[in-house]
Amino acid sequence: MIPIQEKLVDKLKKFSEIELQEILNFADFLLWQRRNQEVASPPDETDNTEPANIDEECEVHYVGGVLVVKASLIKSE
Repeated sequence: MIPIQEKLVDKLKKFSEIELQEILNFADFLLWQRRNQEVASPPDETDNTEPANIDEECEVHYVGGVLVVKASLIKSE
Protein backbone atom coordinates (compact mmCIF):
# COMPACT_ATOMS: atom_id res chain seq x y z
CA MET A 1 0.00 0.00 0.00
CA ILE A 2 1.35 3.43 -0.86
CA PRO A 3 1.89 5.93 2.00
CA ILE A 4 -1.08 8.16 1.11
CA GLN A 5 -3.41 5.15 1.17
CA GLU A 6 -2.07 4.15 4.58
CA LYS A 7 -2.74 7.66 5.90
CA LEU A 8 -6.28 7.54 4.53
CA VAL A 9 -6.96 4.13 6.10
CA ASP A 10 -5.68 5.35 9.49
CA LYS A 11 -7.93 8.42 9.34
CA LEU A 12 -10.96 6.44 8.13
CA LYS A 13 -10.79 4.26 11.23
CA LYS A 14 -11.71 7.32 13.32
CA PHE A 15 -15.03 8.07 11.55
CA SER A 16 -18.52 6.86 12.44
CA GLU A 17 -20.50 4.69 10.02
CA ILE A 18 -22.61 7.67 8.95
CA GLU A 19 -19.51 9.76 8.26
CA LEU A 20 -17.94 6.86 6.35
CA GLN A 21 -21.04 6.64 4.14
CA GLU A 22 -20.75 10.35 3.32
CA ILE A 23 -17.04 9.89 2.50
CA LEU A 24 -17.93 6.93 0.26
CA ASN A 25 -20.60 8.98 -1.51
CA PHE A 26 -18.07 11.76 -2.11
CA ALA A 27 -15.51 9.27 -3.47
CA ASP A 28 -18.18 7.90 -5.83
CA PHE A 29 -18.95 11.45 -6.97
CA LEU A 30 -15.27 12.16 -7.68
CA LEU A 31 -14.98 8.97 -9.74
CA TRP A 32 -18.21 9.79 -11.61
CA GLN A 33 -16.98 13.31 -12.35
CA ARG A 34 -13.65 12.01 -13.66
CA ARG A 35 -15.38 9.45 -15.92
CA ASN A 36 -17.64 12.15 -17.36
CA GLN A 37 -14.68 14.41 -18.08
CA GLU A 38 -12.81 11.58 -19.85
CA VAL A 39 -15.72 10.46 -22.04
CA ALA A 40 -16.13 12.49 -25.21
CA SER A 41 -19.55 12.67 -26.78
CA PRO A 42 -19.75 10.81 -30.13
CA PRO A 43 -20.38 12.85 -33.28
CA ASP A 44 -23.94 13.04 -34.63
CA GLU A 45 -24.99 12.77 -38.31
CA THR A 46 -23.66 16.26 -39.04
CA ASP A 47 -20.27 15.41 -37.50
CA ASN A 48 -20.90 17.77 -34.58
CA THR A 49 -19.44 16.53 -31.34
CA GLU A 50 -21.78 18.76 -29.31
CA PRO A 51 -25.46 17.88 -28.83
CA ALA A 52 -27.75 20.30 -30.64
CA ASN A 53 -29.51 21.82 -27.64
CA ILE A 54 -27.67 20.88 -24.48
CA ASP A 55 -24.68 22.76 -23.11
CA GLU A 56 -22.00 20.19 -22.23
CA GLU A 57 -20.46 22.58 -19.73
CA CYS A 58 -22.41 22.21 -16.53
CA GLU A 59 -21.43 23.06 -13.01
CA VAL A 60 -21.18 20.09 -10.65
CA HIS A 61 -20.56 20.49 -6.94
CA TYR A 62 -20.76 18.24 -3.90
CA VAL A 63 -22.23 20.26 -1.03
CA GLY A 64 -22.90 18.82 2.41
CA GLY A 65 -23.62 15.32 1.17
CA VAL A 66 -25.69 16.52 -1.79
CA LEU A 67 -24.66 16.42 -5.44
CA VAL A 68 -25.65 19.71 -7.07
CA VAL A 69 -25.68 19.91 -10.88
CA LYS A 70 -26.47 23.13 -12.70
CA ALA A 71 -26.86 22.77 -16.46
CA SER A 72 -28.11 25.24 -19.01
CA LEU A 73 -30.24 24.63 -22.08
CA ILE A 74 -29.16 26.21 -25.35
CA LYS A 75 -31.67 26.84 -28.13
CA SER A 76 -30.37 25.86 -31.56
CA GLU A 77 -31.54 27.18 -34.85
